[in-house]
Amino acid sequence: MDLINILDRGKRYKAIFLTMLRSNEYVTSDFLASITGVSIRTIKKDLKNLQSEFNENQLNLKIISKKAHGYSLIISNKDLYEQIQKHFQLYQADVQSEFSKRVYLILKMLLASRKPIKIIDLQKQMLINDNNSLNRELLKVKDILKSYQLVLNYSLKGIEIKGPIYFKILLLSRDYKYFGVDVRTDIEYYDQLFIISKSKRAKIRQIIFSALVRSNISFSDVTSERFVNLIVLLHHLEDDVFYQSQLTPYPEFDYKKTREYKFVKIITNNLSEKELGFKYSVSMIEFLTHISVMSIDIYHFQECSTANYGELLDFTIEIRDELIRQISKTIFVDVSNNETLVKDLTKILLPISLKIKWGISDDVNITLYKDPRSLFSPILEESFKHITQNFMKKYTYYFSTREQQVIIGIIQGMINRIELTHRKLDIVIIAINGKLSTQQIKFNLLHYYKSYINVLSTKSLYELKSQDYDYYDYYICGKYGKNMRIPFHPILYVDETIKETEYVDSLQKVFLKSLGYDLKLPKITVEHVSKMTESYENYCATDIYNSNNTIIRVLFNLNSSKNNFKVYRFDQEYQSTDTNISSFIVLDTKVNGDFEMLKMITNIFWQIEKKPSLIQMSSEKKYSYTYFIENN
Repeated sequence: MDLINILDRGKRYKAIFLTMLRSNEYVTSDFLASITGVSIRTIKKDLKNLQSEFNENQLNLKIISKKAHGYSLIISNKDLYEQIQKHFQLYQADVQSEFSKRVYLILKMLLASRKPIKIIDLQKQMLINDNNSLNRELLKVKDILKSYQLVLNYSLKGIEIKGPIYFKILLLSRDYKYFGVDVRTDIEYYDQLFIISKSKRAKIRQIIFSALVRSNISFSDVTSERFVNLIVLLHHLEDDVFYQSQLTPYPEFDYKKTREYKFVKIITNNLSEKELGFKYSVSMIEFLTHISVMSIDIYHFQECSTANYGELLDFTIEIRDELIRQISKTIFVDVSNNETLVKDLTKILLPISLKIKWGISDDVNITLYKDPRSLFSPILEESFKHITQNFMKKYTYYFSTREQQVIIGIIQGMINRIELTHRKLDIVIIAINGKLSTQQIKFNLLHYYKSYINVLSTKSLYELKSQDYDYYDYYICGKYGKNMRIPFHPILYVDETIKETEYVDSLQKVFLKSLGYDLKLPKITVEHVSKMTESYENYCATDIYNSNNTIIRVLFNLNSSKNNFKVYRFDQEYQSTDTNISSFIVLDTKVNGDFEMLKMITNIFWQIEKKPSLIQMSSEKKYSYTYFIENN
């Protein structure tokens, strides 16, 4: 597939492409820059180059941009989309199996029904015989309901969902799909809850979007679409006495002081006009205000104020500080003084704090993809699993996949901003086409990498050969020398026409040696084994997937008394008893507050994640940390 070849041409193309592909929302250049560790300017250049590649290869792919929102990927060719799914093993989280389809069908039927449903009626709806008791599916339904304080109730009349009505409404609106996707389920009483004429739906959207602008608050495109569905749902339920009870479990919240209350008042007043004639009780307005706070996409930190959110902000700060403690404890560096991280966590946790007060773990049910290749360092993702578990124990709240990605992105961004100390290098540019031809290369190096350079000389080959000493760290040569046998083994061949301010990623490789990865991190050792004999019970474990369906299992301890980086490679005939593991990496080190070490560790495993074949090198001599970064 031409697309795969295109993505392999650029260092960041695959990460950028998969980020946009996995998102149902616009992705900002800030976010793309934070996860790839480059500048916004470089990201914009990458996006432009990607689109050019798509156009040149006549692929039906388009990267669109929207002011103040970011970038989005449009795939108009269905066959190409299916090929991409197959290649990257991307599947919708809620339709990845027949089992999942049955689970969500049962959930919709039970939520929408006003009376108990018998098992036989569920079986008939799904066209399965009575040999399938649906026990596994019902257990999964129970698990989903737990996040909303809802339970399954069994009686002689059948099965029904019991619990507060406001939680049922939230779950009903969460599971309905967005953006014009055909969502008909053949469950008439469920579909009717969301069906409304196109003109009315368009009017509702226009009112909501206009009110968002006037109220100076922001929703993501996905949460705003869910809000539209919620308005439609409440409209169909407004005359039902059953739905006129208290609609929030947290009446202490002074919701009328919030900006979201003003937003809700604008939309409910407009929706109550003759053209639509919707009705809203006081409890419905309170409910919608709470949902608006939970849906808010806070961009500016100053919006997180006591004036806007009262005591809810105090609780937000409490859970933020607890999360910061857990992060610091798990990755063994104190992050509490990182101002950007503290502000970003406050913004993401404010809506979550209200969900915790409600006692629910709720988020939009967008299309999520399971890609074995991570957008973040696997060390960081695995560490965050432990943070999530500890947070769950304290607050009975489990971060959704989307929320986890945002928080990990905040931590990854902090790590990306850590500046590594470095020694200055002595570099020579080989002037095989004359010293004048190397001026632009020299100016470019001094423009971007002056702080990395001790000596930058320009020498002809005969001058280098006549020297009695060889003290240079690296040699760089113009493109003319690429097909020549140059004895000094240049690390890089650079286009002599490069502009002084033109940023070239490949030049970064020249300065990797100065960062001292091999000096700070444990020495890499390789051992060929037939099986693993040691026990690693107290280690964190994560898997990196090879393209040949084998697994590299990573075991790491960031607070170890040992100092090892061991690669265990299995003999060809070895087969793991549980999975197809080709090798183990065991990391023992003591981070102990060393931010630079943490950055180096996360970087190295991120590079291995991007290109697992690096770990399969045949020669132990090639195992250096610089090699991992140079070859990605």
